[in-house]
Amino acid sequence: MQRIELDFIGRSARLRWGPRVLLAAALGLAGDMAVSYVQLTREVRSNEAIVARAKPHQSVPAGSAEEVALARDAVQRLGLPWTKLFAALEAAGSRSSPTRRAARSRSPAKARTISRRSATC
Repeated sequence: MQRIELDFIGRSARLRWGPRVLLAAALGLAGDMAVSYVQLTREVRSNEAIVARAKPHQSVPAGSAEEVALARDAVQRLGLPWTKLFAALEAAGSRSSPTRRAARSRSPAKARTISRRSATC
């Protein structure tokens, strides 16, 4: 019987170039990122210098009493807790529904009649 020798660590041309190509791509990407970082930091510094040199704006003249009242009214309306308000309205509406009123009445037959009517509507 002949002895079979298997070479599991064989070298091929693909194996030699694959890691090198990946390394070159990673280095190219890292270099591009470094260049972009340097450019962005320069832009940030120049923009900060422009902002530092800018003069503050003059204040806007105050509006009339009517405009101020309208603005306060709008802010007050926008500041309402709408979710709580809607929940309270829905709860109030469901409390006074015909079926609930009929359920509170003394005769069960009347309650069944009203609940059937509201179900068909």
